[in-house]
Amino acid sequence: MESNLLIALDLYSTTITTTKIPINILMPLPLTGVWDPGDTLRTSTLVALNLINQQQQLLPGYEVHVEFMDSRCDTDHTLREVLAKFASSDAWVALGGMACSSVCESLAVISSSMWIPTISMACSADSLSNTNLYPGFTRLGVKTTMAKAVMAEWQKMFNWDHIAIVSGDPAVYSTEAAEYQTYFSSHGIASSYSNALETDWLSILAMMNRLNLAKRRVVLLMGDESFMRKVVCASEEAGTLKGMAWLSVGIQRESWRTVDDSTVTSIIPGCTGAKITELYQGALNIAGLGVPAVASNSDPLSCFQGYTSQSLLSLISTSLHKGYPTAGANIVQNAHLELMGAGADGLCAIVQSLRHMIVTEGNHIADLRTPAHDIYDKEIHYIQDKLSFTGVSGPVSFNGSNDKLEIGRAHV
Repeated sequence: MESNLLIALDLYSTTITTTKIPINILMPLPLTGVWDPGDTLRTSTLVALNLINQQQQLLPGYEVHVEFMDSRCDTDHTLREVLAKFASSDAWVALGGMACSSVCESLAVISSSMWIPTISMACSADSLSNTNLYPGFTRLGVKTTMAKAVMAEWQKMFNWDHIAIVSGDPAVYSTEAAEYQTYFSSHGIASSYSNALETDWLSILAMMNRLNLAKRRVVLLMGDESFMRKVVCASEEAGTLKGMAWLSVGIQRESWRTVDDSTVTSIIPGCTGAKITELYQGALNIAGLGVPAVASNSDPLSCFQGYTSQSLLSLISTSLHKGYPTAGANIVQNAHLELMGAGADGLCAIVQSLRHMIVTEGNHIADLRTPAHDIYDKEIHYIQDKLSFTGVSGPVSFNGSNDKLEIGRAHV
């Protein structure tokens, strides 16, 4: 059945009539960079996009167009590219996507000044909850506050005497590390912070030697997957006893630790994916689960007629593994599984808000492309105070804030 659905969607995407009114959405996604879940989010969004355009239930007579761009998880690059896109066209009605918090922080300010509604799919920094700084910004991502509280509980449960925070490039991670240290200190938990550049193996090894000498057994990792693999291998090289408590926060690529990383094996041939998996056994990761409770798996989805969370996730999973929009195209190896529904929910939120502004409020699409401030305010008010729908990840609403009210379940 799924293969037939894929064929039907592919056929539709190439034959859809061109007489419908276009609606243009810009989506910067981290397809590359220090964290790169953009390929998973893109496929999820594309599946949702074709269903919305095909079914014509939400915006009859309109055709939604999404233009993706690689944010590289890099603030300066994304700002330049987004500003260039907005300078070259006034057709944009919304800004979506975004998964890296630093990118979200910058784009939230820019889009607000241009009166463009912005909905992020996966940005998680606590700072983004500040509605004074980011009044027109809304997000679906799971905040990191929960992670700090969970670690504090673990510290009591396991009687940890110290949490060593280890990161890659301090220009990227030092602020986050400082936030954790401040939280730990306020809860009477001793901690330390060490860092090394991702490409500097000798510094990584020296760092792990110092932690071993200090008998640090609980390590909170901050960095990309390659850095994490190097740190785990360096701990073995430093002679660290087995049984380390490895901690990490955030959604990770499926089976990242099983990969044979050439940047690691070229230095330590024996530190293969299998070895890293062995050394990393029992590690604890805190992340949003991205799916509703089992009891609501079969609830009909608001934006996708005939689909439940379970059935749409199945279609997205097939699309990731077989390729989309055509078989063999954009195949995603080792997807970020917890984000499979985030692209669909993010697009659904944007389209639901546009439906309200066009169908309910009676605005012409031109009013949304170059909105007056009162129109922009109405749309933001609707998104943050009134928007509510059944999404792939469960119920979605914001309850007067810019954070998703029910952020789903977390797993460790």
